[in-house]
Amino acid sequence: MGLVPLVSDSVDSFEMHQMCDCEEFCPKCSVEYRLTKRCPANVDMCEVTSNDIEVVGHGNSRGVMPVRYVDDKGNDEDPILIMKLSKN
Repeated sequence: MGLVPLVSDSVDSFEMHQMCDCEEFCPKCSVEYRLTKRCPANVDMCEVTSNDIEVVGHGNSRGVMPVRYVDDKGNDEDPILIMKLSKN
């Protein structure tokens, strides 16, 4: 997941982690993500993509999300493939 590009209009509002006075991570210096997906029983294989990444907690209000690419006509392009899951 570390290679999925992120975008934010509020990047300047974050503290550098090294400069933050928190002990580990806090909403001032970090964003937490969750990726939960299961392959449905009725399909042999499903894709896990950047569209499956969810922002957890305060990061959601700060607009830090995986990049969504659009073509010249404004149509969504395919999301970034992270992995493929198989049944079971």
